[in-house]
Amino acid sequence: MGLTKFPEVSDKVSILSHVGPANIPVSIDKRTIVNFQEHYFNTNHGEFVVAVKGDIEKAQWPLVRIQSVCVHAHIFGSLLCDCAWQLEESKRLIANSSEGMIIFALDHHGKGIGLMNHFRIYTEGQQKGYDLVIEAYEKLGFKEDYRHYEEVAAILSWFNVDKLNLLTNSPRKLKLIESYGLEVKHSSLEAPHNAYNIDELSVKKDKLGHMISSSVESQNQHLENNLST
Repeated sequence: MGLTKFPEVSDKVSILSHVGPANIPVSIDKRTIVNFQEHYFNTNHGEFVVAVKGDIEKAQWPLVRIQSVCVHAHIFGSLLCDCAWQLEESKRLIANSSEGMIIFALDHHGKGIGLMNHFRIYTEGQQKGYDLVIEAYEKLGFKEDYRHYEEVAAILSWFNVDKLNLLTNSPRKLKLIESYGLEVKHSSLEAPHNAYNIDELSVKKDKLGHMISSSVESQNQHLENNLST
């Protein structure tokens, strides 16, 4: 399918163009190769790459991951967040399922503040000892999260997906996707805790209500004990 123009989906979101699909073989766990069909979407709220496995239009409750781009994690492998692990785990889970899709939001860096401002969050947040999830955003004059998902709902509608199993820990994301009239179940994506990401995971759990197990607190204490010995 080549470049296509689409009519306005709603009064707020338009899918302006689409290119695809392109068949992309993807290595999973360095052992298995799975073919994904990749699509490019340009909307009036940003660009998206969608990787699809199987006949998504006929799927019942397909696995869906909405992934915000993170240069630190997806390119450089940062351990400060769970972004890289969640993407790889989503690919693995979808590869082992009959159908599924990853919607990669190229304009959601730093929860919608953009790449330069996210570097400011990291730089000034680390220099002044702020947590990088909420406090650094507020201290620099930002809201905690600018993302909305109307364009994601439009892309799901383009694929005739109205029921999905959302791979997420975020109650905010779950609530927003449901608000667009979609039937949504969810499956958690809890990254292994380590000495680098434990602070972020703790803030997400305690202050944002992320659906992360209570083991975060106990493991945090375990890590502190190990680091002090």
